[in-house]
Order: sequence, then structure tokens, then C-alpha cells
Amino acid sequence: MKKRITSSAIQKSLKFIRENELLKNGDSVVVGFSGGPDSTFLLVLLLTIQKIFNLKVYAAHLNHKLRGKESDDDEEFVKNFCKENKVQFITESREINKIAQETKKSIEEVARNERYKFFTEAAAKFKANKIATGHTLNDNAETMIFNFVRGSGVSGLRGIPIKRDNIIRPLLGITKEEIIEFLKSEKIPYRVDATNKQENFTRNFIRNKVIPLLQEINPNLFQTFSITSQLLNLLERYIQAEELKFERLFITKKTEKVLRIKIEENIDYKNYLMMDLIRKKVDLQFNLQLSFEKTKELVNLVKQDKGTTLQINEKVFAIRESNTILILYEPEFEEVNISVTYDTKLQKYYGSYFEFKLSIAPVKEAKISDNPMVEFFDADKIKHKLILRNWKPGDKIIPIGMKYSKKVSDLLSDAKIPSIFKKQILVLCDGNEIIWVVGVRLSEKYKVTKETKKVIKARINYDFEI
Repeated sequence: MKKRITSSAIQKSLKFIRENELLKNGDSVVVGFSGGPDSTFLLVLLLTIQKIFNLKVYAAHLNHKLRGKESDDDEEFVKNFCKENKVQFITESREINKIAQETKKSIEEVARNERYKFFTEAAAKFKANKIATGHTLNDNAETMIFNFVRGSGVSGLRGIPIKRDNIIRPLLGITKEEIIEFLKSEKIPYRVDATNKQENFTRNFIRNKVIPLLQEINPNLFQTFSITSQLLNLLERYIQAEELKFERLFITKKTEKVLRIKIEENIDYKNYLMMDLIRKKVDLQFNLQLSFEKTKELVNLVKQDKGTTLQINEKVFAIRESNTILILYEPEFEEVNISVTYDTKLQKYYGSYFEFKLSIAPVKEAKISDNPMVEFFDADKIKHKLILRNWKPGDKIIPIGMKYSKKVSDLLSDAKIPSIFKKQILVLCDGNEIIWVVGVRLSEKYKVTKETKKVIKARINYDFEI
């Protein structure tokens, strides 16, 4: 054991752990143990310095079932290694390929998500307060290059966090080459993942092709990336502090996948801080990473007319409202066909995206409202049941102030209702006759006149602005 603790790889890692305060006395740590060289070294490292920090060390291995017998052999290796070194461990298998197909996500993304989910479950089982993963300086450089090529902001370019919540990465001060050298000199076995040599995965291509070329220019590439990562982390902290000033501009609902960005005249929405914050908010709300170009298109909505629509991807849209930009998933059609009644007491009716209210109102209150979401009409002109429903192709109304009927579809186009909201618009009907294209236009037939003796007041609240 003495030979191990005095080795340069162990000492370098121990110094990194102390400098970054990754461990404290009495910690319980679950090691994400794949059986590869990095995680093997990580487990050996923690066992070697166990007494220094009075640690409890555990291991967790997730079999991804991606490489058939090789995956099973990795699991067997992990079990044997842990038993030989008297380490409590937990293993589990998950069909990563199947989950990726079902969720329509990449295998890499699913594998990562399932790993961290499993590590969290393992930590709970062992009552461990920390999770350690074997990311090295090499991994950090790969991540920074990957995010740079993809078009990431500072948060992506700063690389892999040394610590985040209860996750620590004690090997981010050492290279994979130093790890391999240590394992070979100590004759410690480890597993080699053959897929790391395949170039059909983006990260493998960066690892096997791009980085060697960059090292020809800069032999100290990993250390250079590490320094850059630290500087970008400092910049990220500054940005986060500055971005707090703009938090008030973002409105979200926990129960809904909706994001609103307030529009204020004195804000420069094209500055870097604002654009970076918008990207973060969209990623948080929709799990969607905006490119720089798409972020510019989104910000340009500030200068566009109300109703201007931007398709962000096949499912997510942004709409320019009066004083906000609304970002949402394309609404699913909801069948609405409700028999409604009115009384002196306020009657309320709900759908997933609207609240509709009806009540009797004093005649003197009836007037042309500045608010299109509020309307008054003559109760005595109603001859049948009141029905609140979706508008249908072919529906017609005689708009107030006109003599002839007009198609509801044309009325909505004239009103410049954003196309993704058109199908959400409701109509209030007297039997088959449309009284009100709700929120848009009242019928001439039902308007309040001097002869009106009984008035109905109707109000609508849509989740969107029209």
C-alpha cells in the first residue's frame, strides 16, 4: 500500500482532491465503477486514501447490455474486483438500446441519464452522501471540444464540473495516460471497452482523430484545456451573478411546459448575457438546446409584430405577444362541446387551456368593451340551449357592424390569430347560431340595443394571447 500512496498519480490526485475540497472526514462515497481503467483507478485511489479521510467506499456498476458477452464480462470483472478488495457493491442491467428507441434519444444520452439515475439510487441504498465518477482531463477536453463544435455557450464550454451537488470528479487533475501507467506498474487489471475505438460515436471521433491532431500543435493540450476550463468557470460565475438581474423577465409555470419572456424597452435582448440566459431557460423548460442562430431568431421576435410565429423545432413554437414572447409546445387539439347556462350567480366552465364565465349583468354595464375577452349580448334573443364548442370549417357569423355573414376561418385570419392557436378558438352558440367567436367578434344579431332588457356578460381567459 505504501508504494501506491507515494506514486505520482495517487499524490497528484490527492492534491487535487484537497485543493478542490472534494472529500471531508467521514464521507461515504459511491464509485461509478465500469471496470475500465479510469473507474478502476478511481476505486483504487479512494481505497488507498480511505484512512486519510475516514471514508466509506462503495461501488455501483450498470450493465448497459450494449456489447453482449463483453458487457456481461465487465459486470463479472466488477463483482470479482470488489469481492477481492472487500468493497460493498451493487450491479444492475438496463436495456439502453431499447430505452433509446422508445424515447427517440441517442444511445449516448440515454446511457448517461440511466447511469446517473442508477448511481443516485445506489447512493440512497448505501446511505452515501457522495457519488464519484472517473472523468479525467482527457474527458474534460473531449467535452469542451464537443460542446464548442455543437455551438454551446459558456456553460458548455467550461467543460465537466469538478463537483455538482453530491457528484464529485476526483480525476479531473490527471490524464488517462497517467492512469494507465499507474495501473500497469501496479499490475492492476482493468477492462477495455472495444467500442471506444469505433468512430461512429461523435466523442470517439474526437478522442481518436481530433485530439491527436491538436496535440501535434500543443503537446500539453489537456492541461491547457484544464486551465481554460477553470477560467471559464470563473466567467460562468460572473455571468450567473449578472443574469440574476434579468430573472424577473422570465415567467414559467411548473405545471405547464410554457415559458414567457417579458419585453421591456430598456433591455438589450441581443446582448450575450440575455441570449445565454434565454438558452438556459429554454433548455430547463423544454430540454431543448438552442443553437446560436435559433436564439437570434427568437430574440428578433422582440422587434416583430404581435402574432409573429417562430417554429423552434417540430414541436416547440415561439409567439410574439403584446408584451411578451410565449414559448410552448404546439397545442394538442382538445374537443370542447359544453352546454352552458347563465344566472345572476357567476357560472364558470373550464378546459385545459381556457376559463369561461357567464352571468347576468345590469343593462347599464353593457357597453362596447375595450377588452375583446369580455362581451355583452341580449339574453332575450336567445332561443335555444347555449353551447360552447370548437369552431368548425364552414361555420359562419354576421359580425357586429356588418350585414352579411362571414366564415369564421376568414374572421380568424383577418384578426391575425397565430396559426397554431386558430384551432383552439371557441364559439358560443344559440343552438346552431353563433353568438360570439369567443375573444374575437360578436354577432350583429345578438348585440345589445336600446330595447335590450336583459344582458348576459361573457368572459374568456385563454392560456395564450390573441
